[in-house]
Amino acid sequence: PKIGIRPKDYDAILEAKVHLVELHDMGGKIEDITASFCRLNWDLHKNEPSKYPMYRDLVGNSPDCQDALIFVNFQQIVKRVRSYDREYNTNVLDLTAAVFHESRCGSTLTANLLASWRPAEHRVYSESTPPLQALNQVCGEDYDLCDLETAAGVLQDVVYLMSRSDDEKEKRVFFKIQSA
Repeated sequence: PKIGIRPKDYDAILEAKVHLVELHDMGGKIEDITASFCRLNWDLHKNEPSKYPMYRDLVGNSPDCQDALIFVNFQQIVKRVRSYDREYNTNVLDLTAAVFHESRCGSTLTANLLASWRPAEHRVYSESTPPLQALNQVCGEDYDLCDLETAAGVLQDVVYLMSRSDDEKEKRVFFKIQSA
């Protein structure tokens, strides 16, 4: 992915108007990780969680994610976002629960119930890409590309970025992490 960001794109990221959707260029050099952002249409999942049960469904049906992706350096944007949030008191949702599961156990039903219970207040990431990328790809599955502490830091930053919201009604975030 090519990084060529306009000032309005930085503003959209800082103001939590766009969402982290994927990490790119991983392979041991944390400073080379690129992050892609786009505006997710959360109303799709909140209004009909069973029709858009997975993160890939939400991304695939959010028009901005098809032709308006923003690519930025991951480390740089994390620093800018955290600095911005300290100054402007951005709405960072409370990480309320994470569902780790085996396949075919009812976890999607659980995620859909969380989404439909107080939909204005809840954001549910159901099998989203970035946390799994942080867990399995950044440092390699056996941490042969970097150490566990580095991988943990990237995962914390990913969860932080995904927990930011420009919707003041949203209060809690839930992650359903795929069995991989």
